[in-house]
Amino acid sequence: MAFKQSVLLVRKKSRLQNYQEKRGMPRKSIELQEAHDAHEACFTAVQNALKAHQESVEICDRADLSAHKVKDRLVVTIGGDGTMLDASHHIHDGMLLGVNSDPARSVGALCAATAQTFPSLWQQVLEEQVKVSPVTRIGVMVNGHPLPTYALNEILIAHKNPAATSRYQISFCGREAEHKSSGIWVSTAAGSTGSMLSAGGHLQLLHDKRLQYLAREPYFSNHAVPDLLVGFLPEGESLAILSRMETGGYLYFDGAHHMQRLPINARVTIHSQVPPLKLIVDAELEERRFQISKLREQYHQHH
Repeated sequence: MAFKQSVLLVRKKSRLQNYQEKRGMPRKSIELQEAHDAHEACFTAVQNALKAHQESVEICDRADLSAHKVKDRLVVTIGGDGTMLDASHHIHDGMLLGVNSDPARSVGALCAATAQTFPSLWQQVLEEQVKVSPVTRIGVMVNGHPLPTYALNEILIAHKNPAATSRYQISFCGREAEHKSSGIWVSTAAGSTGSMLSAGGHLQLLHDKRLQYLAREPYFSNHAVPDLLVGFLPEGESLAILSRMETGGYLYFDGAHHMQRLPINARVTIHSQVPPLKLIVDAELEERRFQISKLREQYHQHH
């Protein structure tokens, strides 16, 4: 049985390969070598499973991703959540399937398969029995102009210097507040198990369409506690941030690889009215996310 869409197989470079390119051959590291071997074995296993069904497959390095390459394709990523996030930034209407290439060292919270489980999951894809979840993403406008990147996990607005105070005005549903903090997180349901949960936020199920926001490490003076430090954005609502950072702030999409500089008085509008990502999930994915949330709860209880 042939899958109707062509497949783009995206692979990252292992940490060992990155180390070798930037610094030459490292001293012998068992951990780096084992991680590299696991990654390569996973890539081979997935490639063989795809070839067994004579699929139309193109292989692409993570660094060479583009909207043109992913258009009208099922994108299969080999790596971890970071590789999935990078791929998602180029996808508008296609589907995404993440394969965790090294489960012993990578969480892979959004990955539906491993080298061992991919063949059976791929059979479900072929038979159209796989679950595809439309996952909410974050859209951003700066001074009224939409940015081309959609965040799958979260965005962070913060001062360019991580040790400096992030100053901004926040507006939501007719309410307004001035904040001094280490920045502000806004996450999707998919991203709620990551930085948001570590910062004290709440787990959301994947089908939850709300966005969640949280000021990290807010500054309290002898005045009243500022409003709008934490909350949820119902579907259809937007959150506005006015940068008060004189020497410049930054807006980060899903980590440090995609960013946008924010000059003082830049107005950022955050919303979820963008195409959701069609994410292939398995029965264990939500359970894995729940277990991550339990670990975060234990951390907060002991600190």
